[in-house]
Amino acid sequence: MAQIEVDYPRIRDVCALLIESLRQHKFPYNVTKPPQEYVPAEIRADPLVHALVLFGTCHFMRGTIQSDFAIRQMVKIWRTHPELFDPVFLSTKQATKQYVFDRLKPFLMYRLFEIPKLWLGNFKRLERDWSGDPRRIFDGVTNADEMYRRVVNKNSSSKYRTMPGKLEGFVGFREKVASMLAYFLMDSKLIPEFPVSTPVDFHNLRVFFATEGMRYANGDGTKLRYETAAAVAVPLVERLVKEQGYSMVELGDALWLQSVGACRYAPGNKTLGRLKSGQKNEGRHRLEYKPQARQELNVQFYTPDWQDPTDVHKHELTCGRCQLRGLCTMNVASGFYYEDGNIMMRARTEPMSNLFGELHYHAPEERESPPQPEQEKIALPLLPGEWPEQKKTPRA
Repeated sequence: MAQIEVDYPRIRDVCALLIESLRQHKFPYNVTKPPQEYVPAEIRADPLVHALVLFGTCHFMRGTIQSDFAIRQMVKIWRTHPELFDPVFLSTKQATKQYVFDRLKPFLMYRLFEIPKLWLGNFKRLERDWSGDPRRIFDGVTNADEMYRRVVNKNSSSKYRTMPGKLEGFVGFREKVASMLAYFLMDSKLIPEFPVSTPVDFHNLRVFFATEGMRYANGDGTKLRYETAAAVAVPLVERLVKEQGYSMVELGDALWLQSVGACRYAPGNKTLGRLKSGQKNEGRHRLEYKPQARQELNVQFYTPDWQDPTDVHKHELTCGRCQLRGLCTMNVASGFYYEDGNIMMRARTEPMSNLFGELHYHAPEERESPPQPEQEKIALPLLPGEWPEQKKTPRA
């Protein structure tokens, strides 16, 4: 069984540093933004429509998908098929799994063998139990347990499925997706904030393991299941929110944007051996598809070549600018997680020039222009009629 060691003071210090950088708009918070900011004003203008689009988006926030891409595609779906976000219509006989499948497929080729069923069933439950309004789910909610009681699917493997008075919840929604829905609605000021964990996904965990706030006791180079790590991290983050008085939205942004805006592009977090999109099983995008065992791949860490100027430059644009560079000791690559749901890490390295001296890279505002030598003035011969004292008159 996996043994995870926790250094809570280190997690607290890391999160404090990230939040300070977020508030000061430092790197990487000056080059990236949360995915929900891609929701346009035409959707935000109607709070109920906005809440319904965010509720629909949560069906795709289940790992192994880029969040910003999912939201941009969700906006396109809403513009083309707004009825897919209408709980009343989706509760009629006309709305079938095939109807939903045919309208989602052109926009999001992701787990289409199951999401149309989840989408249809959950919008029906939303209409039946909450009058078709996701905001009503959170009426009177002031703590995480009550949120999980209402949102987490009663038939899931979550530990909350057996809590007293458990409601039916939503199919496919466990703790992370429940927190994701709360995060989206809080960020959009559609519900009041309350102390709850951020949606602990791979990106949150990457920050914790990279800085050794969490350590896998079995040692370097060992895979770890996401679910195992998340079960440890969720109560830690909730404790942090309560003790430090953080906004869950602000802490969520600080952790997620750090990983997406900086760690993602670090050369030490690159992997080799993953399938390209055209090599993947396209049969998954059929309603009748049955999930199969994943193809065994030999995914490996890429080893940065610190003699290669390209790797050095990428390092200086990411780790070299990062406020965590004095605390970060591990590479945690997303490739392993996206292929098989595991988290894998190794010791982080740096170019030798960066171990003892200043970085080569400086942000534009930090660069100092070197003094320019005064150039010798060369006098050109004057052409006839062009004397220094001569003043040219404008043409009529």
